[in-house]
Amino acid sequence: MNQTTEPRPKPQCAAFAKTIFEFTQEATPTISNYDSQHANFYGQYPDVKCIIKTGATSGYQLQQMPQFNYINGRIDSIYFDMGGAEDGFLVLS
Repeated sequence: MNQTTEPRPKPQCAAFAKTIFEFTQEATPTISNYDSQHANFYGQYPDVKCIIKTGATSGYQLQQMPQFNYINGRIDSIYFDMGGAEDGFLVLS
């Protein structure tokens, strides 16, 4: 999965920051190592969306809630179980 991060704003603007995780033909796109790589910025209650691409210029937001795996009470990974391989991206904010 490819990851791109928009420039992170100053702390007072953290609500507008986001990280994009692109995926191709994955049934369970996952953000791994969340606690060690992203929790310091996004916290333990992140907003995660899954966008499915349906064409070069179209797509839709999956209406499923993300799943969380915890280790020692902290989020280790976040994923969506779509039941079939799709192209798209996860938006972490």
